[in-house]
Amino acid sequence: MTRRPEHRRRTVRRGNEPEPAAPAPVTAAQPRSRRKKPAVVPHARVDAAALLAEIDDLSASDLDSLLLSAPSRTLHPGERVEGVLVRIEEGSAFVDVGGKSEGIIDPLDLDGDAKVGDKVTAFVLRAGAGGLVLATQIRGTASRAVLEEAYEAGLPVEGIVESRNTGGFVIKFGKTRGFCPVSHLDRIVSPDIDYTGRRLQFRILELNERGIVVSHRVIADEAAETTAQAVWERVSEGDIIEGVVADVRPFGAFVDIDGLRALVPKRELGWGEASAPKVGSKVSARVIRVDREAGKLTLSMKDPSSGPWSRVGIDFVEGGIYEGTVARVRDFGAFVQLTPGLDGLVPVRHMSDKRIDHPNQVVQEGDSVKVRVMSIDTGNERMELSIRHATGQAVDTVASTRTHRRTSGNASFGTFGDLLKGMKLRS
Repeated sequence: MTRRPEHRRRTVRRGNEPEPAAPAPVTAAQPRSRRKKPAVVPHARVDAAALLAEIDDLSASDLDSLLLSAPSRTLHPGERVEGVLVRIEEGSAFVDVGGKSEGIIDPLDLDGDAKVGDKVTAFVLRAGAGGLVLATQIRGTASRAVLEEAYEAGLPVEGIVESRNTGGFVIKFGKTRGFCPVSHLDRIVSPDIDYTGRRLQFRILELNERGIVVSHRVIADEAAETTAQAVWERVSEGDIIEGVVADVRPFGAFVDIDGLRALVPKRELGWGEASAPKVGSKVSARVIRVDREAGKLTLSMKDPSSGPWSRVGIDFVEGGIYEGTVARVRDFGAFVQLTPGLDGLVPVRHMSDKRIDHPNQVVQEGDSVKVRVMSIDTGNERMELSIRHATGQAVDTVASTRTHRRTSGNASFGTFGDLLKGMKLRS
C-alpha cells in the first residue's frame, strides 16, 4: 500500500489574532539557550537626614581633611582671590587661598602691621607649574616683563608722574616710561594743580611696541562706586555737603561728592549774576532735590542767611528812595534791580506823570534810575517801586493828596443824625 506524502500542518488563525513573531537569529557568540534577561537595578535614594547627621558627627580636623581632599579650582592670572596669611619668611609671605597649595606674595605688598591669621585680598599674577604667585600691586621698579604680566592680569602698577607734555603726562615705571592722557590722570583734573612727582596707581590700557598707555582714573572710578552708594544712602534734602567742582557748563556746575556727581544749576550758583567756581575747587552746597530713581542730585550754593531779601527792612525800607538799574522791560512795567538778586516792579502807572503807552517810552534796559519803595511783600518776596514818586515834589504831592482826601472825606460824611440836621418835617 502506497503511503501518501505528509503535508505540513497549516495553522489557522482566528479573528484578529496577530501573527507570531519570527524567532531572533541565534549567533555563535550568544546561543539561544544561554541568553539572560538584563538585571533591573533599583534607583538609589539618598537619606538627607542621615547624611546631615553623619556630617555633624565629623570632627573639625576630619571635616578640614575632607574639604582639602576635594579637587582645587583652577586660578587664572588677574583673578581676585581672598585668603589667610599663614606664615611670613624673609622675602616671601604665604597665603592660604583654600587649595592644596599656598600662594606666594611679596611682603612689601602687605600692610606694615600684617600678621599671621590676617585676611589678604590679592590678584593672581602667575598660576602654573612654578606655583601660585600673588600681588596686590606692581611696584614702580618693575621691569617691562613684569609690566607685561601686570597688563595680562589687569593688576594695578605703581608709577610716578615725571612730567607733562601735549595731551597728557609721562609716567615713570622704573626704567620704563608710559603715557597717561590728561582725562585719565584722575577723576577730576584741576589745571591749577601741579601733579609732577606724585606717586599713583595706574592700570595699563595698552602695551605694544609703540609704547605703554596707562590710566589712574579707572582705578579711582572703581573705588568711587562704593563711596557713591554710601552718599545715596545718607543724603537728604536740606543737608549741607562739601564736594569738589568736577566740570563747569553753561547751564551750571557739576560737583563731585565722594564719587557721586551732583548738579548746581546756573540760577543756584549764587545771588544775582554769580560766577561759576573753578574746576578742582572745594565748595559747600545745600541739597535742594534728591531723585534716587532718576539718579539725580541737585544742589544750591546760595546762602539763605545772606540773601538779598535778608536786607529788606534794614537796608531797604518802605518809603525810601534808592538808586537802581533797569533789568527787564515788559508791557506791564519795568523790573529795577536794587542789588544783585533783589528786584522790584515799577508798574506802568508809576512810570511817569504823563500818560504812556509802553514803559520803553520812559526807560530802557540798563538805565540807572531812582525809585521809591511803595510797598513790600516779604512773604512772596515782591516789591512795588515807583519812578515818578522818587522826586521830592512828586512825594509831597502824593502826601498832600492823601491828606486832602482823608480830610475831605471826614467833612463830607458824618453820622446819620448829621445828615438829617436842619431838615424840617412836614405835618
